[in-house]
Amino acid sequence: KLGYGKLLGQGEISTPMAIRVPSASARAVEKVEAAGGEIRYE
Repeated sequence: KLGYGKLLGQGEISTPMAIRVPSASARAVEKVEAAGGEIRYE
């Protein structure tokens, strides 16, 4: 656990991955899903 609280939508993602976060911005969710990944809220 790295201690981050919210995933933000800066940068690029091209590899599909499942990311577990407490919170994510709408732009971050769009980018992760567009790359074939998913956001899991915990």
